[in-house]
Amino acid sequence: MNKTILIADDDENDAAMLEQTLRATGVNNSIVTAANGDEVIVYFSGAGQFSNRRLFPLPSILFLDLKMPGVDGFQVLEWLRLNPPKHPMLVVALTGFLDLKHAQRAYQYGAHTFLTKPCTTEDVRHLRQVYAGYWESCPIRIADAEESNTFSETI
Repeated sequence: MNKTILIADDDENDAAMLEQTLRATGVNNSIVTAANGDEVIVYFSGAGQFSNRRLFPLPSILFLDLKMPGVDGFQVLEWLRLNPPKHPMLVVALTGFLDLKHAQRAYQYGAHTFLTKPCTTEDVRHLRQVYAGYWESCPIRIADAEESNTFSETI
């Protein structure tokens, strides 16, 4: 199974920083970006420019910014709840500030976890350990695991 990551963020710099952080931790998944919630829904629908599933496979991981203009992350989560993917998908809700009400709401709408931006390498290493089956990645070296206060040898 192709384990694509979809990063949905209206801020191009935030999306690029997240991709860079993922690569810095050894993530080898293919990465696709969407600039807004409308584009995420079109992507999951397999419509328009995303109709070719060989080029745009359904993701195994969705990093979803909650605060986007137009269709926001909460509306995307609601759409996904009504139109669930046919395979397991990790949903990571993202926001620029820690707000427990937003986190609770994201969980209620189907997010698996919640991170504040910018995401750190430690955040990604932790995700790789807790949700290991969603990643195409190099093993985390023992030194990397020790840096993030973990004791797992590989992911």
